[in-house]
Amino acid sequence: MRSNPVKDDNEREEKAADSLPPRSAVHPSQKGRWVKIYYSVLLFIFILLTVSLMLWGNQLLK
Repeated sequence: MRSNPVKDDNEREEKAADSLPPRSAVHPSQKGRWVKIYYSVLLFIFILLTVSLMLWGNQLLK
């Protein structure tokens, strides 16, 4: 008599799950890195804009 194909699939998945590392370990997400770069660029642009407006206003007052 043949065994249940669903049971065979489940056994294969369990064996594969035991032998392979989780996907997050093999392919780590770089989302946090990109968020940090994005906020750093925004902060740099804000500081640059503030300094340039202060210098421009100082020149207009002279």
